[in-house]
Amino acid sequence: MAELGALVGTYPTNWRRRWSAAVILLFPGVVLTAVGTVLLVGAAERAGTVYSAVDPLLLPIALVTFGAVMLLMGALFGVWARYSRGEVFRLHEHGLVHVRADTSRTIRWSELEDVVTGPTQNTVLARWAGGTFRCTVTVTGGTKVLITGLTENAPDLAQHLLAASRRGAQGR
Repeated sequence: MAELGALVGTYPTNWRRRWSAAVILLFPGVVLTAVGTVLLVGAAERAGTVYSAVDPLLLPIALVTFGAVMLLMGALFGVWARYSRGEVFRLHEHGLVHVRADTSRTIRWSELEDVVTGPTQNTVLARWAGGTFRCTVTVTGGTKVLITGLTENAPDLAQHLLAASRRGAQGR
């Protein structure tokens, strides 16, 4: 790490919030899918014998669909949380060290190809899930690093990376 120079700043990511999002989505997803499935089986057995203005399968199908979407989103958040556990960005004078899930990657400024911020959302869910800030860092070879609003002082980190990528582009 001596070749990267002095430590400028440390930017930890609140990856535990991704775990809580996974749990919050998985539990009702399981319940809605189970209830919807039971209702769907019951409604399918009575199909053709009950006449109404609304399709009797509409509510069960909607519950199963909504539950399945919640299960899928919960699983995605769970995988993302596991993949990013312990995530920290350590900014140095001449590079960045990205630590996550017991792995570490060193990125020198000369390896930065592109730093792009955007698109973001300003909704309650986005604020809670870190969608209020997004920065994609492209490294030589096409590898990408994502910095979200769950990273402490993420806009400050992105500004440092943008400045470093401009310096690197001038040196190329």
